[in-house]
Amino acid sequence: MWQTWLMINLSKPHRNLKKFVHFQKNLAMLVGIIQLHLIIPARTLKEKRRIINSIKDKTRNKFNVSIAEIDHNDSHSRALIGIAVISNDGNHINSTLHSILNYLDMEFPGLVNNYDIEII
Repeated sequence: MWQTWLMINLSKPHRNLKKFVHFQKNLAMLVGIIQLHLIIPARTLKEKRRIINSIKDKTRNKFNVSIAEIDHNDSHSRALIGIAVISNDGNHINSTLHSILNYLDMEFPGLVNNYDIEII
């Protein structure tokens, strides 16, 4: 299905109208979300923060995803991490999220207690 977008710039009416025509094929956008429930072997919040920042930085750099700690900020032994991937291909999202799980199991063994995956 082809869709046409026509935008007219009317900000300066004394000049010629600028017309932009943009053709796009199927504007499907899928978002993959994974929530990771982690058990952190830390005694202090500072130690937990170091571990979480390491997980976030390494995952973001390797997979180019959005990642943040979304709950249990005041607990030194638990964390809830949210990761989001955007694509137009559901198989790509699914494989990326499962690759992240495998990577975290290898890089940080025993931290992932549970996870929830959703593709919207």
